[in-house]
Amino acid sequence: MQFGMIVFLLCIGRPCLAQTQQSVSFTNGNQVLAGTLTMPPGTGVHPAVLIVLGSGSSNRDGEVEGLRPFQAMTTELVKKGFAVLRYDNRSKGRSPGKPIDESTTTELASDAQVAYRFLKGRKEIDSGRIGIIGHSEGATIAAIAASRIPKIRCLLALNGAALPGYEDILLTTEERLREAGTSDDTIRSYLTNMRLYLGRPASTPLGKRRVATRHIVRFEINRLPVDQRAKITKADIESAVDSQLHEVLSRWEQHYLSLNPANYYQKLRCPVSLIFSDSEVEGLLSKRLSEFRKVFNRVNQAPPIRQIKHADHNLITTDQRPKAVSSAFIKAVVEEAGKLI
Repeated sequence: MQFGMIVFLLCIGRPCLAQTQQSVSFTNGNQVLAGTLTMPPGTGVHPAVLIVLGSGSSNRDGEVEGLRPFQAMTTELVKKGFAVLRYDNRSKGRSPGKPIDESTTTELASDAQVAYRFLKGRKEIDSGRIGIIGHSEGATIAAIAASRIPKIRCLLALNGAALPGYEDILLTTEERLREAGTSDDTIRSYLTNMRLYLGRPASTPLGKRRVATRHIVRFEINRLPVDQRAKITKADIESAVDSQLHEVLSRWEQHYLSLNPANYYQKLRCPVSLIFSDSEVEGLLSKRLSEFRKVFNRVNQAPPIRQIKHADHNLITTDQRPKAVSSAFIKAVVEEAGKLI
């Protein structure tokens, strides 16, 4: 295994100490996963954090519009003495392989398990103090992995879901439309088409799903400014329909629609912390929290639930220009890691 090493100096108010950042790779069957292992200064063994990003993330930093929330999170965790491993999902960043939409959430969880074993096998890591952080779908991936790892120290779920994918998509869609002031009749029509698009009932023929998809695409186009709508051709519409159908028929989406994260959260035997951005649609967040509480009531747990103001789903600020990584969200994650690991 090849390691690229970059040395950083921490010289703020104290003698310079070296922090190391290593490019690493590990394999899950034929899948190679590339990542970064960042070690705090000092010798000896260190507690560690494994960061699992959602499947839509472009790379291990969770980069959005040039901002890198998980790089920032790593920096702050390392300052508190944690080693941190984050990695590129399949076909993202420097991890090669087939497109991620050809893998299922459960298969991606096996990648996280391999990443955990990689950390556990390092002599400079305290194998009894490894926690896992998952963001968005990565929270579900982390929950599945943690349910299979008896000695995982804790799970921090960031903006995660507790409902099956099909229900969560419909709920998200409905709340988004209500927030936009859409009429009840229009919402009902849109959701009817959304159910057909998603393949409910399962016997829905492809032709009928295509018609429903076209209704959805046209509705979204009609919400655009007039000058943008005027530039959209029939060919553009059909291309968008084809793209949406390709996505919903992918292995990943078909598995995601029926996957119920609650089944894995209730299997956990480690402490859990839930952290949410307040800008998650209010009704959606309320129902997600209600579902999480039901799940943990079944196993007599009451995990801490924190809501962070002025942060979006990707941990970016919503109350300032230019936008920045939400320091409040990062601070909350570091605090919870410090309590649980």
